[in-house]
Amino acid sequence: MKSNQFGEPGNDDFTVELSIKFTENYPEGIPETTIDGIDEQFEVTRIFEAIEKMKAVAEENLCMVMVFSIVSAMQEEIEELLNVKRRRLLEIEQKIGKCCDAEEFTRLEGEIRCGAEGGK
Repeated sequence: MKSNQFGEPGNDDFTVELSIKFTENYPEGIPETTIDGIDEQFEVTRIFEAIEKMKAVAEENLCMVMVFSIVSAMQEEIEELLNVKRRRLLEIEQKIGKCCDAEEFTRLEGEIRCGAEGGK
């Protein structure tokens, strides 16, 4: 899945791989899900939050076919993650605009290039 499926590609885009492995008791049991591609983009706590949302959707859909619901929830989560990233980049750009110190400018510029979520 891509963060920007319909618009023009941007610097803040990222790709997420959602893997779903069915268990023996599917759909009575929750499938194993993994999310790859966002670990360098976001803090561990934010990634954990996304995984918990996928589990909650699966639990709500026990005994029903749930893959579509899980994928739809992940698409919504990707949109939210993209918004978080854009807000963070905007904050950093605003700090750079106000910045006078060359060392601070270099540090913040590096955060923008990496798409850092801060606090890593």
